[in-house]
Amino acid sequence: MLTELLSRICALQKGYGKTQAELETLVEGFSWALVGYPMSDVNLAFQAYIVTQSDIPAPADIIKLIRSNKQSDEATPPTVSQLLEYRSRGIPLSPKQQADLQEYERSGAHHG
Repeated sequence: MLTELLSRICALQKGYGKTQAELETLVEGFSWALVGYPMSDVNLAFQAYIVTQSDIPAPADIIKLIRSNKQSDEATPPTVSQLLEYRSRGIPLSPKQQADLQEYERSGAHHG
């Protein structure tokens, strides 16, 4: 999954000249640096990165985003209306935010 993710990032982020050997080195480096993080957190951080950046991230960029997402989840959570706006604008939501929004939608509270 990380190989596919990094291949996509290289294609999207002006890194499309990467050779297979360079891609393998990139994957190995990211795998080593991100070994302690759940793939769902890594994926969310990559999504957040490509929305605002045009280059290929370094592992440190992804780790900072993962930690930032964790801190924001532990801080005052966004309101339901904020989550709905984020989703409509294509801003990635954390797994907890997605679950909160799904629970809200299942409850039927948004119908009235």
